[in-house]
Amino acid sequence: MKKGEVISLKNVWKTYQMGETKLDAAKNINIDIKKGEFVVILGPSGAGKSTIMNLVGCLDEPTKGHIYLDGKDVSLMHESELSRIRGQKIGFIFQQFNLIPTLTAAENVYLPMSFQDVERKDGMVKAEKLLKMVGLGNRSHHKPSELSGGERQRVAIARSMANSPSVILADEPTGNLDSKTGQEVMAMLNKIHEEGATVILITHDLNLVKHAERTIFLKDGMIEKVKNGSKKRKVMHNKNKK
Repeated sequence: MKKGEVISLKNVWKTYQMGETKLDAAKNINIDIKKGEFVVILGPSGAGKSTIMNLVGCLDEPTKGHIYLDGKDVSLMHESELSRIRGQKIGFIFQQFNLIPTLTAAENVYLPMSFQDVERKDGMVKAEKLLKMVGLGNRSHHKPSELSGGERQRVAIARSMANSPSVILADEPTGNLDSKTGQEVMAMLNKIHEEGATVILITHDLNLVKHAERTIFLKDGMIEKVKNGSKKRKVMHNKNKK
């Protein structure tokens, strides 16, 4: 793994056993994500995006190959250690929001902090600040059922930043949103990137490629091609980032 890379996949395969049939969902994937990059991983339905997302996010182990997170081979980590490090370094944003329906917006944002043993009082203060940052300061005590789709995604974005991660991994973050709200979400992701985070966006939407410094095109579980984007980096590196 080269210096300056935060996530690397080296010769990674993911094979699923389906009865007597083996399905290669990811085939010989090599991806290097540099610190501070904005990378889009693009592909149609069935291209292997969900599999690649789980591998890039260190949520799943490869059948073959190696995955490195900040230079450490995740396959050599115990699950408890991996879970802790993943929670510190990667913030996740999902298409379906994945909010806990019985918790308020602020409690949903605090949840990742609780897994890192942050005191509830301190965590809730930070959650309120993050919700204000995404324009939901007056909705912090509302539950997901009381929020619009766009507001739920804003909560999810605030939650992804709960532990001040160096990487934000967004899976189809605009997929369930109207075009105007989707543009607002992308503006937030661009702001997070400009403040120093690495952003990895998984999508089928070709329109989102314009936000990328680099686009990785997937087809049938393989990398079809890689293209550099026209976006210029304007990163103000935060020395407090992990």
